[in-house]
Amino acid sequence: MTLANLPELQRLSRPARLKIAAELWDSAASDAPPVPASHKTLLRDRRTACDRGETPTLTIAELKRSIRRQKRKSLPAVALAAISEDIQAAYGWFSARSSGGGDRLLERYFATTDFIGLNAEALPIKFGNFRRALAHKAT
Repeated sequence: MTLANLPELQRLSRPARLKIAAELWDSAASDAPPVPASHKTLLRDRRTACDRGETPTLTIAELKRSIRRQKRKSLPAVALAAISEDIQAAYGWFSARSSGGGDRLLERYFATTDFIGLNAEALPIKFGNFRRALAHKAT
């Protein structure tokens, strides 16, 4: 089922659609399976070790490098050549409208491409072998 199958939803105002989306999200979250006791124990033990200073830490950059080094089944993130022009135009547009707006756009874009590289198989196929990931809106 897609939004295209529900024309009455398409006609609703943006706030009304967002309210329905929130209700759907909440209903899906309430259907989540319970957390197994073994997971709770693992988390509690890790928290205790962390509180005692017994846990080594990694920076986020170190964590990313570690994950990327693993021999995971992954697909490379690629973009059509035309995307370069689109991103440059969007960067200029956002930069002209707010201080740092273009930089925030690039941060979101590259965070999304990183996500694609790590989770390609989980993303929807849009056509052929191309998958789509939506960048989160910059605040």
